[in-house]
Amino acid sequence: MASLVLLAACSSTGGTNGGGGGGAQGPTTIGEIKNFQPTKYEQGVDLADLQAGGIDGFGASKGTLVGTSVKKTDDDITITAGGETLTLNYAGQVPGQSYQIDGYTNTATGNEAFFLNGSYVGIAALTSATTDEIISLSVTGQETVNLPSQVANYGGVWMSSADPADVGYIDVTADFENTSLDFTLGAASGIGGKGKATIDGSQFAGNIDLFGGAGTGSGTLTGAFYGPNANEIGGVSNGTYAGQAYTGAFYGERY
Repeated sequence: MASLVLLAACSSTGGTNGGGGGGAQGPTTIGEIKNFQPTKYEQGVDLADLQAGGIDGFGASKGTLVGTSVKKTDDDITITAGGETLTLNYAGQVPGQSYQIDGYTNTATGNEAFFLNGSYVGIAALTSATTDEIISLSVTGQETVNLPSQVANYGGVWMSSADPADVGYIDVTADFENTSLDFTLGAASGIGGKGKATIDGSQFAGNIDLFGGAGTGSGTLTGAFYGPNANEIGGVSNGTYAGQAYTGAFYGERY
């Protein structure tokens, strides 16, 4: 099984929304994604059941923020992102696991599927057997209806193409009263980053600067709060690092 990476390098530096991306501009906030209707938190409704029936989300495709959909059963997953639909069958497999991520391999093609499911938000990715890069990436979950008024802190996972062998951490502080979010990331290789975002309802959007490791870079932060009391966060990032475009995802739990 290939490395468990949810943030993979792209082959082109065009078409990102990051500070160093350049090229054609797509949506920069979730609200700008055409026809996207978020699923709101509802007591008694399970995330896995929503995914099994098919759930809309958002994600990254070729460095651009796009609407997505995910249908995940015990046997297969279908992800639609950027107008492309891909299905991976993994019937009968016991998933390989690293960090909080389950990984499956399609034995016919070698392509892989990776999942990180919290209680209220999940990240799904399909990767190519030939390039080990992400083919499709999606974030789906139950967005918070009533946000708290106090400051909240989150810790979680960041998967970075800046070093595909490394899984970094995130530390996030959300100030709901002042609608601001501070984002810190780090990894064992020494790659780090600092970002800020503006909270707009249950969603947020901003930018991040990356440093250390092989160089520097910048990109976007786009995500949302999930659960009855903003219990979790999930989102994507697009931009450039050390001259290469990236696209990827992060997940965090409130503590």
